[in-house]
Amino acid sequence: MTNYLEDLNLHKLTEDDKTNFDTFITQDECLKLLKEFKNDKSPGVDGIGKSLYLKFWNIIGEDLVEVLNNVYLNGELTETMKTGLISLIYKNKGNRKDMKQWRPISLLCVDYKILTKFLSKNLSKVLNKLLDKNQTGAGPEKLISDNLLSIESILEYMDLNGISEALACKVRRNNDIQGIQIPNHNTNVKPFQHADDCSIISTNLTDYEKLLEEFKQFGLVSGSKINENKTEILKIGNPNTKNYGSINKLIKDEIKVLGIWFGENAVEINWKKKYYGLIQQIDKWTKRKFRYKHKVLVLNTYIISKLFYTARIYPPSEFYIKKMNKVIYDFFWDNIELLNRTTITKQYKDGGQQVPDINLKCEALLLYRITQVLTGNSSVWTTLFIYFIGITTRTILPKLAENMYRHSVVTIRQYEKLKCIYLKYQSNIILNKKSFKDVYLQLLEFNNVINKIEILYQNVNFQHIWINLQRKQKNDHTLWRSTKRSKTLKCPATVIQDDDIFRPGQKNHVHPGEPGFHIAVQIKAEVTVFILSLCLQVKQHLKAAVYGVPTSAIVKTAMRTHADPTAPEASRPNPNYLVRTGNRIRQSERPSDPTHLDAELEYDFLTQNKRNFIRKDLTQIPLVFCVMSGKSKEDYYQVLRFIDRRLPEDISLDGFVADFEAGLWQALRQRFPRYAIQGCAFHWSQAVFRKVQEHGLQTAYNQKDSVYTFLRQLMALPFLPPEHITDTFLQLDARAPQAIVPVMNYVYSTWTDSPIFEIHHWSVFMSAIRTNNDV
Repeated sequence: MTNYLEDLNLHKLTEDDKTNFDTFITQDECLKLLKEFKNDKSPGVDGIGKSLYLKFWNIIGEDLVEVLNNVYLNGELTETMKTGLISLIYKNKGNRKDMKQWRPISLLCVDYKILTKFLSKNLSKVLNKLLDKNQTGAGPEKLISDNLLSIESILEYMDLNGISEALACKVRRNNDIQGIQIPNHNTNVKPFQHADDCSIISTNLTDYEKLLEEFKQFGLVSGSKINENKTEILKIGNPNTKNYGSINKLIKDEIKVLGIWFGENAVEINWKKKYYGLIQQIDKWTKRKFRYKHKVLVLNTYIISKLFYTARIYPPSEFYIKKMNKVIYDFFWDNIELLNRTTITKQYKDGGQQVPDINLKCEALLLYRITQVLTGNSSVWTTLFIYFIGITTRTILPKLAENMYRHSVVTIRQYEKLKCIYLKYQSNIILNKKSFKDVYLQLLEFNNVINKIEILYQNVNFQHIWINLQRKQKNDHTLWRSTKRSKTLKCPATVIQDDDIFRPGQKNHVHPGEPGFHIAVQIKAEVTVFILSLCLQVKQHLKAAVYGVPTSAIVKTAMRTHADPTAPEASRPNPNYLVRTGNRIRQSERPSDPTHLDAELEYDFLTQNKRNFIRKDLTQIPLVFCVMSGKSKEDYYQVLRFIDRRLPEDISLDGFVADFEAGLWQALRQRFPRYAIQGCAFHWSQAVFRKVQEHGLQTAYNQKDSVYTFLRQLMALPFLPPEHITDTFLQLDARAPQAIVPVMNYVYSTWTDSPIFEIHHWSVFMSAIRTNNDV
């Protein structure tokens, strides 16, 4: 032990620290600690729980405090304090038959817990002086999120640029273990610890063997032992791992650290699990009838609170925010929203219901990082915070922009979003010495009071995306506007032209520059002008045949003429989007459809008995064939109306089997509201298979390996009872290979969460006719 510790320069306490730590417990302190324990916890060997101590505190309180102080004076615990009941708890992962997947817990007596909690609270007052800032979980300022934020920021930084204290000190002092040098930090970063979990950052796989040696040496003096079966290595980038032998089996694309997944698809992995967990939690509460205020209590206490541990590290994407909001508001309103969401997220005093706004809470979590920096947090992640957005936040802490700190020109994903949110709110909220709740309430008040002006990206001056799309004459000036004016991004930037002189307008861009974008605009204009000219010729009965030129051919010609392969990527528009735009122009310019549908039944056009017929009692009834100009709800309704009027009054209808045309289903419901509609299992599987093809999985499917087996299981969902389909889908989704994730997302959004095609519509369980091809 002495040899192990003699060369370590460990921190020590002063005499004043020791005096403050070395105190007796008072009766008031003892009662306060007792009340902090959770209710309904199992007692120790004496069978006395928290509730009994509280019930008879006036009788036994003084005696209990005397016993605890005598333990301190004599230096020995009582017999019951030294006794615990050991029980095994499954870790909820791995094989239940593997003993390593079970952990022991000790049921201890309450008086012993009070004593240890008192010592722990005293110790926490001086722990910051003994432990490194990268050791968390051992004091009020040692937050687990600090280590997680540090790991996440370092992984992003490395991607951008292509334990006990004695053990940690040994690792830090070992010069053979490289670690990583990060900006604004005076030493290489190596270990991060939380309680008994240890994460090591390194740039060289050869460090692994050196780390194992340090752990073995520490184990010899402490009795601790590393579990190599639970050790994993996260791959960052594309390192060459061919020459590392047995280490290769430890290398993973994603790993879990303190409950958070890290890796290439970390946001998707974390929030897919959180989203399905949210659904399961809400399903448990949906069956119970609550008042609105009680639903809010359930949401805040048991459901939403579980999301923000992950959101501190990886905020959810817009996709998952939208999906989670739908589930939450469906639960609150029982599926029919009676007020807009902005209203019910307000506080009670403002006429709201205090329903949590997930998007604003995530923004508040990001802004709260600034508060932590302002209040002196010295964790590793704060140095990367200063490196990436210290210049942006200099208005509230000027020293962050000083030359003593290094600053990055390029910003990583997380801090780019934080920068935009800060620019959006900087003049309307106060971040200094505010709690997370204070920050959220400020954002809530700001968003509920003024019209939203959202800064989506950083302000950048550039000259690449201007086009004379719309010119306005104002005071003999020509006003040029930015072309970025879509539904989601309306850039207000302008440039004023006086003859040959150009000067910036009053408003800046709200998005980054896109060099070469003017070429893409020119290509789109060429396609638009050419199609409009064709439409004009058709209207004038000139060269009508030329209208048959497909839009795709027009787009290819424009791309070949104007596209520059050496220009930036923004100069090449997506051809599919251009084709879609061209087709919309053609559709808008074509002659109007007839306003009525006069039709006649033709009985004699089927001359041979070689067509599809509906067979009933060996008689043959011809099918109806119809040529339609469109597939809208109105088109289908007019056809069904025409057929319905010609059906005999005494015809017996059991229902309809149809493929999945939204317009057809809506028309059937409107024209035949009393009859059930059943989806076609064949068309369902074909829709899924088309998505398989879109994502390049057909080759793997044709090889009939594990991908084939998994997809066949997925396509078998319609054959299950409707009430079992959701659970089965979630089980499949939990073990879906990464390549199949887009297909699973499609099945969820289109089929398990569709307002038109509900699960019981496409389940063919116990159905004799499972497809509309079965006649």
